[in-house]
This record gives sequence, structure tokens and C-alpha cells, in this order.
Amino acid sequence: MIEKIYLNDVILTNVVVLDVGNENICKKSHTIVNVYGSNKRAIINNNSYEGYKRKIKLLVDDYEKITDIVNKIEGVENKISFNNEKYYYKYDCLNGWENVRLKDNKHYILDIELYIHPFKYFKEDTVETLTSSGTINNIGNVYCEPRITIYGEGSCKLTIGEQSIVLKSVEEKAVIECEHGKQNVLNKDGELNNSNLEKGEFFEIKSGVNAVVLRGNIRRVDIEMRCRNR
Repeated sequence: MIEKIYLNDVILTNVVVLDVGNENICKKSHTIVNVYGSNKRAIINNNSYEGYKRKIKLLVDDYEKITDIVNKIEGVENKISFNNEKYYYKYDCLNGWENVRLKDNKHYILDIELYIHPFKYFKEDTVETLTSSGTINNIGNVYCEPRITIYGEGSCKLTIGEQSIVLKSVEEKAVIECEHGKQNVLNKDGELNNSNLEKGEFFEIKSGVNAVVLRGNIRRVDIEMRCRNR
């Protein structure tokens, strides 16, 4: 039985973990459409992955603790992990929860349903640092969405694999956030600076070894990989 749950790297206390549900391999998302003029259907790959629902069951010895636990789990930007697994999972807000008082009138079983995002992320994330062109390795079995810090002055071009980004003018450093839903370019002060993006698309680093080419006025690049598995 799994005995510990970690929320944002902090252990969830004052509970006994009874069940953490089942882990699913995320499926590729697709759309099925009818092909007119025939009796067939076409499957269109949406180039994305689906999450899944997962239920956890906790034993709580005080009703007032239930609210505290739910508040912790309902927060935004959450990640959850179990025992000493090498992965963590991202999840959205609560889908629902319910509690049942046991016959001893002292304990409650708390059932919580989470929506788990696609992919499981390595807890020990890799930060690759390059001062000249070289290679990086995505150890996951699916593409990753990195956070990249470019140090330099003036025009800079960064190529990873088959993708490139050109920044018009870097002052000391710039950050390229590639996570879907958060894709932005930031200046040295952490302020939005998307107008600095002259050309290119936010990186999706393929699984395995990828070539990295530094051009222009780049002195150093730090790549927070965020490797993950399906």
C-alpha cells in the first residue's frame, strides 16, 4: 500500500492513504470524421494527448481536517506524487469529493477525484548548460516543453533539432517559456517581451539526442528540460 502523498513536494499529513487509484498511459487525441461519398471514416490525429481521471482515498480522524486537505488539493498549478516514485503528475482542480463517516464516529473516508494531465514528469529535472554548439538529451519517451534562458547581447538565434528561434535584441538575458498555455518571451526582469521574438516557434524537444546550435551574440544557454514519459 502506498503510504505517502506529496503535494507540490510537501508531504500530506494527518491522513492515512488507503488508495491512490490507477495510473493510465495517456492516449493520443484524435477526431473521427465521416468521409463523404464513401462508407468509411477518417481518423485525424490532433497532435495532442488526453489526460484522465484518478481517484484517491484517504482516512481522516477529524472532520475539520477534511476542509484543510481539500483546500490544499484544490489549489492551482499543483503537482502530486506518491511515495518514492521518480515521477510527479500535474493535475487540474478537483472534479469532486465526498466523505463518509465511519461507524466509530471518529474517522472519515475522504474520496477525491482529480483530473491528471497527460504525461508524468521526472522529479530530478535536468538543466543543460551550453556555451557553444553541442547536444542535449531528452531522456523521456515523448517531446518536452523546456524553459530556456539565453545570456547575451543583441540579436540571438537558437536552434534545437529542427526548430529555431530568433530574438531581435537581448539585454543581458532573455527567457523563452515553451510550456503550452504559458508560451512567452521574458526580458531580464521577468517582464513579458513577446515583441522580441522575430522568428520561430516555441520549442518541443524530441525524445533522444538533439543538436543545439548557438548563433549571433549568445554567450550561454541554460535549458530546463522538463523531461517526461507518457
